[in-house]
Amino acid sequence: MNILMLLEGEFKRDERVRREAIALVNHGHEVTVAYTVPAKSNLMFEEFKSIKLYRKKLPWIIFKFSALALSVRVYFKFWYRFIREINRINEFDIIHVHDLPLAEVGIKISRDINAKLILDFHENRPQIMRFYHHTNTFLGRILISLPKWDDYERYVIKNTDYLILVTSEAKSFYVSKYNLTQSKICVVPNYIELSRFDKFKYDKNIIKQYANKFMVMYFGDTGLRRGTDDILEAANILKEYNDIHFVIVGYNNKEQVKLERKKETLKLDNVELIGYLPIEKAVSYMKASKCGLSPIHRNIHHDTTYPNKIFQFIYYGKPVIVSNCTSQAKIIEKEKCGYIFEAGNICDLARKILDLKMDKEFGLKSKRAKQVARNSYNWEKAKNEFLEFYSKIYV
Repeated sequence: MNILMLLEGEFKRDERVRREAIALVNHGHEVTVAYTVPAKSNLMFEEFKSIKLYRKKLPWIIFKFSALALSVRVYFKFWYRFIREINRINEFDIIHVHDLPLAEVGIKISRDINAKLILDFHENRPQIMRFYHHTNTFLGRILISLPKWDDYERYVIKNTDYLILVTSEAKSFYVSKYNLTQSKICVVPNYIELSRFDKFKYDKNIIKQYANKFMVMYFGDTGLRRGTDDILEAANILKEYNDIHFVIVGYNNKEQVKLERKKETLKLDNVELIGYLPIEKAVSYMKASKCGLSPIHRNIHHDTTYPNKIFQFIYYGKPVIVSNCTSQAKIIEKEKCGYIFEAGNICDLARKILDLKMDKEFGLKSKRAKQVARNSYNWEKAKNEFLEFYSKIYV
């Protein structure tokens, strides 16, 4: 089959899209990915591991209109023109759209060329938009209609052939909400790729730096909805424990300053805000840590998705302390490789950190974490169901 993927953002930075595309090519399919970049590149077409990559500069003004795409159609029109250019030199059997915003483009193109349409939702966009900074500004509340995005999701789901989701909880949510046929839904989790992580090298100086500390680490977007503020509050409670140390690796340009100010206000010498690091650099901190944190706040989106960080930590044999968001809590409870605390409950988070530190079965939890990462929670396992799902699609 000849497959066209549509992606907002850059292809090589999106691990999920890259893994899916490579798996399909290796399975004998032809894959083309159309995506946008913020600046014009001299190379607007290339092949990467037999995947055809077409990229187009997204003008700044059109990018700004993307949040208003349901009211001002200029963003969709940009994408229609882009895909028509590609379609002149390719014939596609399947349009595979990554995430909700481009779904309408996928619907129109698939109808024009009589192709099957797959929507691949990396997240529950209408729900998570409620927590975006720009939708909660004065201007954002006036210009961006969240109910319109709910209606848009309903429309595109009714007009797609297949749906790919990240968790079984997300599948249950969409089946219940829209009365969907389960056989048309595939669950493709964001597990790590073992072959990639096996190649990473570590900075011995970083590992040595924390050798005598019970270092607790957070990795990822540092937006407050992810519980980063709660980490600082827990660190404040645990100040008296000289060997407990917190490292936060990641960045959020809208809310990072709030974390930095709070660290200063609370005089937290037991907290380091490292900032953004690419994964190949961040893994040294993971290796040096004693446990990982995923303190995300509860909402429909967080209850039905997995944060990638939990799989990254268990790969290194690190127990994980997670909030009781449904999907991630279910894994930790099933595999007994960490602790679960009540989301937003600072005292409970601090207590669970102490519990893990003093746990006589810490070594067992660490060993179990590494085992389940190798045996179950990895892309090498997950891709088989993804490819099997694709093999059932007949054009």
